[in-house]
Amino acid sequence: MRAFLLLPLLFHGAPAVGPGVAGADGGPDAGAAAARPALLERVCVVGASVSDGFGLSADLGVRLQFGDVLAAALAGVDEVDTFASTWFFRDPLGTGREQQERALEREPTLLVAVDYLFWFGYGYQPEDQRAARLERGLELLDAFACPILVGDFPDMSRAALEGTSPLGMPLIAPGQVPAEETLVALNERVAAWAAERERVHVVPLARFVAALDAGQALDVRGNEVPAGEAGALLQEDLLHPTLDGALLLAAIALDPLAKSGGLGADGVVWERAAMRARLEELHAEELERVRERERRREERRRAREERRGETGGDAEGTDGADDASSGTARIDVGARRAAARVPAPCATGSDA
Repeated sequence: MRAFLLLPLLFHGAPAVGPGVAGADGGPDAGAAAARPALLERVCVVGASVSDGFGLSADLGVRLQFGDVLAAALAGVDEVDTFASTWFFRDPLGTGREQQERALEREPTLLVAVDYLFWFGYGYQPEDQRAARLERGLELLDAFACPILVGDFPDMSRAALEGTSPLGMPLIAPGQVPAEETLVALNERVAAWAAERERVHVVPLARFVAALDAGQALDVRGNEVPAGEAGALLQEDLLHPTLDGALLLAAIALDPLAKSGGLGADGVVWERAAMRARLEELHAEELERVRERERRREERRRAREERRGETGGDAEGTDGADDASSGTARIDVGARRAAARVPAPCATGSDA
């Protein structure tokens, strides 16, 4: 992997208030809606596969996007509008413009764009044209008058070399990764663009990913990750965060906004455990349906075992065959769905 200057990834600021944001009755959200800053009235997310929640369903078994994680982190916010797409890489300019238009219709009070710029810099394109395409992405973001949280460019060369996917290959190819000097230039441009706009805050994805790749210990608003355990924050593709990684990314994304005073003293649930608990609370009905399906599946399995025990195993025939057939069908469907979720052009090395 290319050498990278690693800076300590320590995010400090106003301390978190206990495990959550305490209300009058001690609950994490009591009275939060009434005290919710105007900044959080209409939060919108735009971006690519990280914002679209690629792979996050593997943990809880329900469909999650980064907006859901943000809603769990923001006190008094139950829902965040997400316009992200895993297929952003196919047409960054077209998809970016479509997301911009949809988000503008919502008149957002806060725009979160952690990976919106990613495919404006990455992808198959002449090296000397990456900077020009980035300008197109910045122009689209500049249409928003509200505060913006925008991610910079992480070095994903390790994901291109060592990552794995359901297709048995990395989700991103080395040819799609900008050269080291280009990455530096792209990040300098994002930093300069943000510095000229008081409403823009840069989410330091480059430092975050570099620290993960190096196995460094992390301390993000009191969320400590020991050295060597950072790998649990990334999926096997090394490109997307696990749910734990997404929770930590939410804290990283909100940190610069909190430091600016825009979120209020009690506006964020910083602790990952409390954030996860609130996420499960917000998706309680979906989680109950998942658990009910699991219970029924377990009941059917036990019933089959009992029937087999009563017949000495000789009656396994038809029922066992049916079950095997059903299982094969489920595996086949699951494999097709997993393959469908993989950005095929990335995996095959062709970028539209």
